[in-house]
Amino acid sequence: MDVYALVSADSLTAAGWICSNNYNHEYVKTNGKPASIYNAQVTVSGFRDGAYYVKWYNCLTGNIILGAPAFAANNQLLIDIPKLDWDLAFRVDEEYSNVAIDKAGENTEFNVYPNPVSAGQMVNVHMKSSPGVPQFTLLDMAGRPLLELTAPGASAENAEIRLPGSLTAGVYWLRLDRGESSAVQAIVIK
Repeated sequence: MDVYALVSADSLTAAGWICSNNYNHEYVKTNGKPASIYNAQVTVSGFRDGAYYVKWYNCLTGNIILGAPAFAANNQLLIDIPKLDWDLAFRVDEEYSNVAIDKAGENTEFNVYPNPVSAGQMVNVHMKSSPGVPQFTLLDMAGRPLLELTAPGASAENAEIRLPGSLTAGVYWLRLDRGESSAVQAIVIK
């Protein structure tokens, strides 16, 4: 695994890229797709001690796939890496921001209610009005897509979605994609 990171001059933000060394044309041609990398961590030097927030991005789409807290001690920021197949980009900020909003996707901010909700129940989604047909994806806590959800009759501002009855209790992410924008909101299944 290769990691490249740039830390800001004030030691409060960073951006970086992580890639799997085995995900290249020679390896894939000879051995097939490499195994995913799980439970990996990276340490980024030069950070002020404190709490930070990491947003992970899909390098092909630019969509946020996950957000998580990270902590720095002794000028070392320890970041848990989500499942890595090929490559991921990340951004570290000093303050927590709702995983949901990427600066380029501010017009796709949305709310889900009720939340918490029971598996199999309908949820209402209220979105800022924006062009494009809303598409919803349910993600697990690590940001892996579980399934596409349909919202028949969705308008520019409202949608109703039935959650699968097979979901186990826990925290999931509901991703809204609309045009070039993407947003993610935590949803709790009780």
